[in-house]
Amino acid sequence: MKAVVFERVGEMAIRDVGTPSPGPEEVLMSVEAAGICGTDKHIFSGKYTARYPLIPGHEYAGRVTALGAGVTDLAVGDLISVDPNITCGRCHYCQHGKTHLCLNLEALGVTRAGGFAELSLVPAKQAYRLPDTVSAEEGALIEPLACAIHGLHMGRVEAGDTVVILGGGTMGGLLMQLARNAGAARVLVAEPIEGRRKTLAELGADVVMNPLTDDVLATIHKLDPEGADVVYEAAGRPDTAQQAIGLARKGGTVVFFGCVEPEHDIKVNPAMMNDRELTICGSFNNPFTHKAAVDLVSSGRIRVEPFVSRRFALDEFPEAFDYFGAPDSYKLMIVPGSG
Repeated sequence: MKAVVFERVGEMAIRDVGTPSPGPEEVLMSVEAAGICGTDKHIFSGKYTARYPLIPGHEYAGRVTALGAGVTDLAVGDLISVDPNITCGRCHYCQHGKTHLCLNLEALGVTRAGGFAELSLVPAKQAYRLPDTVSAEEGALIEPLACAIHGLHMGRVEAGDTVVILGGGTMGGLLMQLARNAGAARVLVAEPIEGRRKTLAELGADVVMNPLTDDVLATIHKLDPEGADVVYEAAGRPDTAQQAIGLARKGGTVVFFGCVEPEHDIKVNPAMMNDRELTICGSFNNPFTHKAAVDLVSSGRIRVEPFVSRRFALDEFPEAFDYFGAPDSYKLMIVPGSG
């Protein structure tokens, strides 16, 4: 089969890697859609720990083509979405219900072959059957939505809250919809790209700001003089991470959801933290949220399809990879069967 391979840091190829066969408790799937993520860029540049050579891609969906021994709850032809994160179940964190912090975490597309390929081997327990109302492209966006659901949990959004999201890309747009569904009285999003601001408004953001021209803090204070109950940094930038702390009210929560590159630090004043009793936390992966993401998409409560901006064939992966992050793009989808 044909696949994208990260041979080593900074080097990729599209080549034949042979056709895998499912072992016990595994399924073989034909990949129909796989989304490019910022983590894929970090893996390629060596800023995220991976195992090379690697077939990347951890946001994907497709059809089951073969079953390994012992698989009884899936059938050939089922459309499935993949939860890429494989935990050991034995370490301290797994035993305390924090499986996403597993000391022996493996991940499809990171430490095992992933979805930028014609076929993919998936542990059956990581495969979630999709209803007929959900497309393969929507299925590929289940994984990022599952991560956003965990972010919602970490922010503890409650009915009546004022929620601010810095960064209106795919993840910011998903967080915005989740916060509205959770009962937030108002959700404000700061996003510099005009096309994204339009999409966010169409999806229900109460206020969409351009941080390059609008005073974000003043805009928040016009609606809620005390500041936001919950602030999400979803841009992955050190300047917005710094800004987020100043936007929260006393007793508020700041969630660092975006992936700021590890070489960057920000300043936090302990006296201010004590006086305002702020909670600052991160949000990592998708513990126990993949099924909830499937249900939210299938019910129509969360829309993911507006975030697919372009599609590329597998052979066009280098072009798509270079295009990722362009101002006019949201999620770029690799469609192996096209082209």
